Amino acid sequence: MATKKQIEFAEAYLSSEDLNATEAYMKVYRVAENVARSAAARLLANVNFQAYLRERRKELARTLDITPEKVLARYWQIATADPNDLVQYRRDNCRHCWGAGHQYQWTEAEFERAQREAAEKGDEPPAAAGGFGFISTREPNPECPECAGEGRGKIFVSDTRRVKAPPGCSMRREAGQGRAGAEDARPACGAEQGG
Repeated sequence: MATKKQIEFAEAYLSSEDLNATEAYMKVYRVAENVARSAAARLLANVNFQAYLRERRKELARTLDITPEKVLARYWQIATADPNDLVQYRRDNCRHCWGAGHQYQWTEAEFERAQREAAEKGDEPPAAAGGFGFISTREPNPECPECAGEGRGKIFVSDTRRVKAPPGCSMRREAGQGRAGAEDARPACGAEQGG
């Protein structure tokens, strides 16, 4: 039978994310790391303590309703998740792609705003030579002299309220704009919803 401190250690050990016995031992027994490392190893090698841990793991699996099949299914969801459901790198048109004569193209609202701001500052009003009707999601114009048909790259993050994820699986992905451009990471399925 395990002692009260051993039970505390077992709980700390089993609840740690990476099953770090040294950290669990230090937390419960309040000893230095080198002492904790060897003492935790001795305790984990103890046959009676191993039996207690086995039983405690079974209890946790029953309580949490964890089965090998569910674990395998979760990892399969992670392996087959499509990252593009969440984050995409897109290349859309620049302001000159579809403007008249490849001049800067505005939306009407932003042109009016730019005119007001210029008037308030006493600056020259902006030119409207490229016309109006800019649509930010349009394809780049391969003939554009400003961007050479490349458009402008950007990270697009989907509205996660509308992403279809497997039941009980919240797919998450980290993305950002770094020095070298778009940076992203593999999606993951977590137990929590709305991640």
